[in-house]
Amino acid sequence: MCTSCSKRISSTAGTIFSDTRPPLTVWFAAAWYLTSQKNGISSLGLQRVLELGSYQTAWMMLHRLHSADKPQWNSLVPHIVGNQVTWIALKFKMPRKIQGKLR
Repeated sequence: MCTSCSKRISSTAGTIFSDTRPPLTVWFAAAWYLTSQKNGISSLGLQRVLELGSYQTAWMMLHRLHSADKPQWNSLVPHIVGNQVTWIALKFKMPRKIQGKLR
């Protein structure tokens, strides 16, 4: 409870954990599992390992963990405007079929 405004506050407000049902222990287990796997994980794999009730919960958790890893749009604006071609080349991997035709 905030002493100045008497509103309820949460330590997870404004984070990827806000407005979610899974407890923080499950979130930390998901973060550990995501970072410990060499080739990444799928939502279905996360659901199976953590024994989550639904695929949607696993997908949401994985989506939020990935979004926390990426810089926000506001921090990308100078790089996109100044180095648009470089930014696109780093984010886009061309399929092998097309690579062979361009040579």
